[in-house]
Amino acid sequence: MAPGLYLVALGVPFAVSAIAAVVWTAAGHAAPGIGTVSALELVIFVLVIGEEIGWRGFLLPRLRGHLSLPAAGLATGVIWSLWHLPLYLQPGQGLAAFAVFAWWVIPFAVVMAFV
Repeated sequence: MAPGLYLVALGVPFAVSAIAAVVWTAAGHAAPGIGTVSALELVIFVLVIGEEIGWRGFLLPRLRGHLSLPAAGLATGVIWSLWHLPLYLQPGQGLAAFAVFAWWVIPFAVVMAFV
């Protein structure tokens, strides 16, 4: 992959976060903090990065060996959503919340396959 694409891939999440912070502040809310990071936030960050490496660094390239790019992205999204299904089977969650999650994750995985 071209070095410029790595910069885009690494920079887009920061740009989206910055835009969200500006919109949040412009809507009259207090500016989000950027200071301390809790242990929970650090663990979540590491888990999210680990998941991304698994989905797009391991699974997607292997599926691409057998499927077209859109189909590999779709399969990744379905597997990704099913991976999280046990979270939504916990008391107080429900399948409606899972459906919303899957509705977001599956198309997102297809888009990310192209990225």
